[in-house]
Amino acid sequence: MLRFRKPLAIIPELDAESRQWMLLEQPDLNIHVVAATRKALIEELQSHIAMLWDEYAADDASNLSPTALKLRARLLAAIKEVPVAQA
Repeated sequence: MLRFRKPLAIIPELDAESRQWMLLEQPDLNIHVVAATRKALIEELQSHIAMLWDEYAADDASNLSPTALKLRARLLAAIKEVPVAQA
């Protein structure tokens, strides 16, 4: 399970063109998600963060480009992996 070290505050916006899609952006963490509903936006955000973690933070640093290493460092500074409590 992933947790942000500090709360992540992103305000949803409507896209400028159609004003029908909701957008969330946090460029420092390479977060750019779009969805039609608030529920779908939250699900897309969770999926996107998990993908970023798997592809950058959890990957071997030797597999990453210099730009990807910078993103990896920002992700590791912002997010931590915590064990899922056993029931």
